[in-house]
Amino acid sequence: MYNIINELGAYGKGGINKFDDLFSVIRKKYLSWLAQ
Repeated sequence: MYNIINELGAYGKGGINKFDDLFSVIRKKYLSWLAQ
């Protein structure tokens, strides 16, 4: 049971990290689009 909770926690953190990466990429593209 403990292993399942750990895996879910790691998966949640990974999902948040991927979302942060996606958000930073979108923000960079938006800022570069504004700069044009």
